[in-house]
Amino acid sequence: MQATGLAALFAATPMSLSLARPSMARSRPAFSLQTYSLKELNRHHLVPVLDSLDIRGVELYDRHLSPTASLDDFTAGVREFEKAGISLSGLYTERFNGDLSHDERILRLAYLAGIPDILTSLPEDRLATVSRLAEKWGINLLVHNQSPGPDATLVTPDDLYAHLGRFPRVDLCLDIGNLVRAGHDPAETISAMGPRVRVLHVKDVDAEGRHTNLGDGTIDLDAVFRARKRHASGAHVVLEYGGQPDDIQARIDALAVNVQRLGDWLG
Repeated sequence: MQATGLAALFAATPMSLSLARPSMARSRPAFSLQTYSLKELNRHHLVPVLDSLDIRGVELYDRHLSPTASLDDFTAGVREFEKAGISLSGLYTERFNGDLSHDERILRLAYLAGIPDILTSLPEDRLATVSRLAEKWGINLLVHNQSPGPDATLVTPDDLYAHLGRFPRVDLCLDIGNLVRAGHDPAETISAMGPRVRVLHVKDVDAEGRHTNLGDGTIDLDAVFRARKRHASGAHVVLEYGGQPDDIQARIDALAVNVQRLGDWLG
């Protein structure tokens, strides 16, 4: 029997594919949801919740679509989102391990699934190699700024400047909540980083750094969206919400509020 779909294409090279992705690749909606917001749900429970919230795009947490799964399992996951009419705007993973064949397999799967962005917090000693592989497969490799902590290395705007200078093939997923937790103004950082900001993780936080509904916290979201429009207009907006950590239904209810509010801000 002749192989079809991802299985038929998996052994191909970028040149033989002519960088033409399969039909599952979709244009991005106005914004996506980072599925870490619903990390407790497995994929079969996640998809109906996304549908109930009328979320048409996701940036996947790799628990929901593992790039180290078997090809059959990965394909089944992609098809599950496709069947629900949900586009895959990105994948967050830290599963690169330095083995070239392993790491290239992750990027090849992302390419074949039509996923444009891989987001990661890779250490610098692996980033250069993975960025070259990402370029080969036409994937945007983005680093994500971290929340302050003893092991965090990419936190402040100065950290970001230095990092982007060392890795010209790598761009940035800017998390505005993490910036505020570190004591920095997200609108100013967006303005300074400009087009290197490819994805914007949008959330709101209170004075202690805890998640709130958009507009109820300390972040000047009007300024954030003005800065995006002026300096990083191509940045895809991704909603991330981690409030009500012990009550998944309350978090889903809050997500409905945040989806509505973000839609209003984006017009």
